[in-house]
Amino acid sequence: ASAGLPPEGRLIATLRADAAGALDGRLTLEANDLGIVEAFVADLAEPRGELRGELRVAGTLEAPRWSGELALAPFHVELPALGIAVEAGELRASGDEGGRLRLEGRLPTGDGALALAGDWQPGASPIRLGVRGEAVRVLDTPEARAWISPELEVEVQGGVARVRGRVAVPRALLQVEQGTQSVPVSADVVVVDAGAPEAAPGPALDADLRLVLGEDVRLVGYGFDGRVAGELRVRDRIDREPRATGTLELSGGVRAYGQELRLTRGSLRWANAPLDQPVVDVRAERPDTSPEVGVALAGTPD
Repeated sequence: ASAGLPPEGRLIATLRADAAGALDGRLTLEANDLGIVEAFVADLAEPRGELRGELRVAGTLEAPRWSGELALAPFHVELPALGIAVEAGELRASGDEGGRLRLEGRLPTGDGALALAGDWQPGASPIRLGVRGEAVRVLDTPEARAWISPELEVEVQGGVARVRGRVAVPRALLQVEQGTQSVPVSADVVVVDAGAPEAAPGPALDADLRLVLGEDVRLVGYGFDGRVAGELRVRDRIDREPRATGTLELSGGVRAYGQELRLTRGSLRWANAPLDQPVVDVRAERPDTSPEVGVALAGTPD
């Protein structure tokens, strides 16, 4: 197979397989127009760059062996939903004579960059990918800005993606609008022909992560304006809702009953509890008053 790729690219591919299933193939690719990517990945915009290289395949249909390299470098792409763009990024996929495929990448956003490193032995092992970075901007919208320092290991096998590691958030600003309360459906309502729920695309998620919020994480919303710090262990299993263990400490001010109050105590604690069910312990007082005037809040959100 061969094709010209506008404006100045080309694709040449050959593949042979004998009666025993032995493979002999080669793929040569030169592409400098990545606009087609937008048609398949709706979350990406304005992809630009050059994709070049040659891959060879040997082995058998059951156990192919790849060698050669494909490189996308440099490339640019925007992620409008997150408000960020990757500038001068690099992705390289290479294969050795043993048939192992390796992925290396660098995705700069803002002042930092995510580093990717992974490998895969087709037909024999899971896909493994490591993600590292230091103060990488991952969100920049009017509602939120966030920088993360991830140390993650991802393993995909048998339709399950296992994610392990640590994500530090050294800096963030989250502005949360107070939403309107929804009206629950009456208990005696029966839905007929509702249809089966659509399955989520991609592999199922099995995550065990440590989330560390630094001293420069600010939250504004629901009358609160202050900082959130602490550490959570978040466990997301396939068969149940995400749960957390740990404590987040709150500091700053809150507006309640038309008064400006300062937090004198504030914490959210999880003990292997659902993410939306922490134990709340908050005390806020109006400054310079005697006797003390303010509010105290305890219990769970329910």
